[in-house]
Amino acid sequence: MQFINETGTQEHDPETRQTIRRHVMLGKNRGKRPSRPKQPSILGASVLDLNNAALVKHPSDRAVPSRVGSDISFLKFADNVEESLMSETLQFCSATNEHMYVLEPCISFEAYDPLALCFQPLASDALYLNTMVFSSKIFRDIASQNSIARSKGGRPNLTLQHYGKAISILRERVAENQSPDSEVSDITIMAVLLLAMHALVVGHATNARTHVKGMVRMIHMREGALVSYKDKTKQLTEILRCDLSISLATGRPPLLNPQGLFDDGDDKLLGLDGSSRRELIQQPDSNMSNDSSKVWTIMKHFCATINKATTAERKVSDREFLQTMSSVMYGALKTSSPAGSIEELIRLAILSLSADAFLQWRRVRVPLPWLQRQYQEALARRARNATNAIDPSLALWLLLIYGIGYSPLSPNDLDKLQSWLTRIMRQGESNSWADVKSAVDSHPWIDILCDRPAQSLVDQALKQQGVEV
Repeated sequence: MQFINETGTQEHDPETRQTIRRHVMLGKNRGKRPSRPKQPSILGASVLDLNNAALVKHPSDRAVPSRVGSDISFLKFADNVEESLMSETLQFCSATNEHMYVLEPCISFEAYDPLALCFQPLASDALYLNTMVFSSKIFRDIASQNSIARSKGGRPNLTLQHYGKAISILRERVAENQSPDSEVSDITIMAVLLLAMHALVVGHATNARTHVKGMVRMIHMREGALVSYKDKTKQLTEILRCDLSISLATGRPPLLNPQGLFDDGDDKLLGLDGSSRRELIQQPDSNMSNDSSKVWTIMKHFCATINKATTAERKVSDREFLQTMSSVMYGALKTSSPAGSIEELIRLAILSLSADAFLQWRRVRVPLPWLQRQYQEALARRARNATNAIDPSLALWLLLIYGIGYSPLSPNDLDKLQSWLTRIMRQGESNSWADVKSAVDSHPWIDILCDRPAQSLVDQALKQQGVEV
């Protein structure tokens, strides 16, 4: 212990003054915990200190590497896939409902984890894996309007290699399943469905129909055929969506018949609950057939249900979505109507509205050239036929459903549509979007799907009349 003589008056040297201050502070801080306690020295800990980064001369010198591999490095899949593609595929799988259904916010899909449901076949089935990698990449490319022929680096796109692998594996499986007793798995059928939808989206409708024919043959090889999917709502929905999309794109009849799949028939879809029955069965044209009237009524009830669910922040079951799609679209395709009749226009409008609600994807438009051409020609026939005038509210609905369903229109088609809209709005004394909305609300109309694009068309028509919007 050091002793300091304080009897003199002389000043202490710096070292002595420092010793005095240290003893004073020790007494003052006695009993207190240090705010920054000194850490014990650990051998090799300097590599963890960013301030000592210069001490690490080579990455191999690090005692603890910052990261080993990626999040999917330790996952095993059914085939070799580049990590970046696999990561994008898993992201797509985790949000398939969001990507594939425009009404997804209003539909309550059965409780399952889409990523977990997708991961099992990705890990066990090379056909499904290669098809899913290819299809999800094509979806992203089309959604972002990128080229699918080359990757960013200029080399052939790796996704085309996965497409080739998928086709090769599919041919092998078809060759192996030629026996009448063979039963094709769900995974194989879903892979063929994805190939069909890819062909349709890129404009190869003939190839798409060929894939669907193969898919239907595989379904018929299963015990119970389509009935085997009766309790598999999600898979049955995708199968019927594919069949309907290709039918409306090509003008060929659907290859599947879902009649008898639903135990409760159409009574619930018709909304026949007594008090509302009389209102719901009122039709816009007295000459409509019973089949057309039924399709109109079911679609109108579904639209009202969706609008109420949106307002109340509720959801419609995926089973009701499936059953409505099946009853309306297959029913409308089976129904014939005289060329040039109002019933023909109504049937085509119902098909177009239901295609928008049930078949279209959120960011990728499925091309339906046959249906668009039929609707366009039917409108032109009615425009030339002035002997049987259409009620202005019905005419507005027919024109707006066409404009919504096939946007963006060509400049020539858009000019024709605007001219028709302007004339009909004058006849019906509709001078604002609110007037038009009031007129079309008595017809099948889904607010979250139709309001925004319809208002844009109406505003343009009003501007042509010199009305300030």
